Amino acid sequence: MLAGILILALLAKYTGTLFAFDVPLGYDAGIYRYLFVKYAGAWPPFMLPDLEPWAREHPLGLFVLTSVLMKLGLPVDWLIGWMWNCVPVVLACVLAWVAWREQGKAVGILTLLVALLSVAQFHAFQAMYWKTEMALLWFVLTLFFLERSPLRAGLFGVATLATHHQTGLLLGLVLLTHGIILVVREGWNPRIRRFTFLGIAIALFGSALYAPVWQDAVMPHLARILARGADVPPGSFPGVRFALTSSGILFALGAVGFVWRFRTERFSPWHLAVVWSLLFVSLQLFFHRRFL
Repeated sequence: MLAGILILALLAKYTGTLFAFDVPLGYDAGIYRYLFVKYAGAWPPFMLPDLEPWAREHPLGLFVLTSVLMKLGLPVDWLIGWMWNCVPVVLACVLAWVAWREQGKAVGILTLLVALLSVAQFHAFQAMYWKTEMALLWFVLTLFFLERSPLRAGLFGVATLATHHQTGLLLGLVLLTHGIILVVREGWNPRIRRFTFLGIAIALFGSALYAPVWQDAVMPHLARILARGADVPPGSFPGVRFALTSSGILFALGAVGFVWRFRTERFSPWHLAVVWSLLFVSLQLFFHRRFL
């Protein structure tokens, strides 16, 4: 019952803007409408439509999904309407389900509560688009199935890479670091070999999906990913000061939970995702504000 109440509150929080404004509340909604229509017109999926040069820097993952939905009759305005607003709620529910499965019912309920209370997360939703939210959803499921079902983890990992650049970069760094830690701890055993094969398969299939847009979506960013300086964009998101003043209590509780769980998990993939995100923010690397 409590979970249901929190989910209804989340729906009210994220869909309220649909009734308050005449246009979608979200960064680049018009740009994404253009992309949805263009990709739906290029059939079958993975066919690259005739795009303006600025539109070629987006990976194909989300647009394969939306093209199928539009071919089945879904209006494009639903994609930047109620679906745009509901994806953050779905992400919160999936993360709460994972927390419930891994750490118990109480933690799952608290995960929904954190999603509801986080001012910083709502501002991130305003400055993002559901491509990012979907990539985070695939990311969460990849880590959840990593030990339980390598095949499903591989599929969700490929979906993460194919949906969003930076979330795919974070996943790649997490898996690489996790693999190195496992080799140091356990040696080169059959389990490590299976994990290595899984990581290579995700990298190969995910990279292959970028092939049609590789020159525009990947090459310009490679030299800037770990660069620092005035030419490195921070991202169109609220900065660290805003995040700490609006959600400082939640960040503090997260830090306490990180240290508490570290005693038993010792750099699990979940921990590594936090560590790499912290490095991007503290070192002000490529689009570091997104990693908040």
